[in-house]
Amino acid sequence: MDMLQLLTMLFVGLLAVSVLLEGGLVQRQFRHLRAHRAAVPERFAAVVSLEQHQKAVDYASAKLKLALFSLGLSAVWFVALTWGGGLAWGWTQANASVAAGAMPPWGAALALIMGVLGLGVVIEMPVAAWSQFSLEARFGFNRSTWGLFVLDQLKGLLLLAMLGIPLLLGVLWLMGQRAALGPWWWVVLWAKYVLVSLGLAVLFPTVIAPVFNRFTPLPEGTLKARLEALLVRCRFAARGLFVMDGSRRSSHGNAFFAGMGRTRRLVLFDTL
Repeated sequence: MDMLQLLTMLFVGLLAVSVLLEGGLVQRQFRHLRAHRAAVPERFAAVVSLEQHQKAVDYASAKLKLALFSLGLSAVWFVALTWGGGLAWGWTQANASVAAGAMPPWGAALALIMGVLGLGVVIEMPVAAWSQFSLEARFGFNRSTWGLFVLDQLKGLLLLAMLGIPLLLGVLWLMGQRAALGPWWWVVLWAKYVLVSLGLAVLFPTVIAPVFNRFTPLPEGTLKARLEALLVRCRFAARGLFVMDGSRRSSHGNAFFAGMGRTRRLVLFDTL
């Protein structure tokens, strides 16, 4: 057995362990939900009705089933790329393009990587659509439209291209400098990854998130005063309190904080 066969078997084995472990945890949670569907937990009995409790259990169970399907789909996709020879075929086509003078080596590598990433997004789209327009709608949470959903997907693909292409070009360039950088070239690559990750964390609240949603400052009042007092007590230096138009897509109530440094902010969904 050569090294390539050994590494392939190792990869497939680790993938199988990962899928079985995650799938087992999902099944365990699913069984727990079904076992406790008939009665409201004692500590919530005074504020949650049996009907509300059972609807929550049914919703969580449906989400778990979809997560299990998505897990299996992702596993099939990874196996098709690796063991199934998808990446090998793509690499052969990329080398053929280089040999024919159709594109430079960096262009072929970039096209292969972006093609794989783009196909992965497209494969997941039906799952996202089913989640939004079947599962969420069945439980009364969906407020999105097909037009908004398609627009979100297109924006996501555009962001993938706008952010991914320059980053991948930088990675490919660094990999081409291995001779000059010496045996520690991968440390430089890792440092670039860390800096980019931190940069995206800084840019997310002010540049990336507004592509999909509108953010308006939380109005003055009791709620803002209480939240600001909570932030002081927790020593959390937020740079602003905002309301997001989450109701355009869902009736779920939610909140989050994001960003780093001067872009760190606390965001409430308008559905709250």
